[in-house]
Parts: sequence; structure tokens; C-alpha cells
Amino acid sequence: MNLSKNTVNNDPERLFKGYMIGHKVFNDIYSIVHSYTDSSPIEDLETKEELEQKRTKAEIIKLIPLFSVFDIQQIEKLDQKIKLKKFKNGKVLFKEGDSAEELYIIKSGRVTLYKEIQMDKKEKIEIANLGKGDLFGETGIVLNTERTLSAIVSSDNAELYMISKENFLHMLSHHAELSFNLAKIQTKRLMARGDILVDYICNYIEVK
Repeated sequence: MNLSKNTVNNDPERLFKGYMIGHKVFNDIYSIVHSYTDSSPIEDLETKEELEQKRTKAEIIKLIPLFSVFDIQQIEKLDQKIKLKKFKNGKVLFKEGDSAEELYIIKSGRVTLYKEIQMDKKEKIEIANLGKGDLFGETGIVLNTERTLSAIVSSDNAELYMISKENFLHMLSHHAELSFNLAKIQTKRLMARGDILVDYICNYIEVK
């Protein structure tokens, strides 16, 4: 459901319920919305289709928006900093509250990002279901904060490229174009977060 602020303000009953949401519920909703900035799913259909044809590490990394500022030769020079690991279904990659030590890029398989909150009852909220070429986990590294959500392998198997915190920060400090690109991506996420927050609050009011 997509409701504008004006729709809420013109309905006294729904507006009253909005005031009654309470501090804890609002914090829970905001926490969910904040988590949407912690991953970079590829939304462009052409890029997704092109990714399906790519096989080498450099070819896949090049198509990821964050690393698109690099050419293939630059990415190949970073090869030793990007490790490939394989995981089975149900493997928890990290949990909310963990320290952020790696960022991940999906080579194959799927990973689900989720958040557990206590509203009327304990709920597991799926934030994103990510596939080939999607990147996640970089926000905690850049901000030096704990994980704001959990990640679990949701396909039978998954292959993930991993970059350590130390190596990623080294890349950012030595490649200004990468830092600038990351800033642009984060800014776009923050701009979208306000609309998501309004939608979540409106949906909560409607259910109540």
C-alpha cells in the first residue's frame, strides 16, 4: 500500500492511531527501514541479464555498481584481496549485533537478509532476498558499526566473494573514485529511506 502524508492527515482516526504508535514501535519500524541501506541489490534488468553470462571474478565484480568505476585490469590487480568461499543452505553468515568484518558479493546462489523484532510477538522480517552480483555488508565496515540485520544462505548452495574490512578500507583510501561512488550510492539509499519509513508507518496504522 502506498499512502501519501496528506492521506494520513485527512483521516482523523488513522492520524490518532499514528500518534498512538508509541516510541518502541516507531523505533522498531525505523530499525527495519534503516536496514534497507545495508545492501546493494542490482535492480537494472539489463545488468542482471548480463551478469548471468559472466563467469570470471573480474567480469562479475565489474558489473556491480560500486565497483563499476574500475576497469577489468584494475579489478584483476585486486584479485588477491577478493576471496571466494562456498556455503551450504542455512549457513548464517552473520547476525545482528556482530561486528562488521567482511563485505560479500554473490557469485551464485541466494542470501536472505532479515531482522528479528518484538512487536505483538517476535517476528522475523525479511529485508531482502539477494542473488548473483548483489553486494551486502559494506555499510557496517564504512561506519565501523555492528551489523543491523542478519544474513543466511537461502539456496541449496552459495558461492560468495568476500573482501575483508582491512582490504576494503585500503581500497577506499587508495582509490578516490571508489569512495566517491560509494558516497553516491549511500546518498541514494538515504533518500529512498524516508519514503519507505512513511509506507511502513501507514501500513502499521492501517493494520491497527
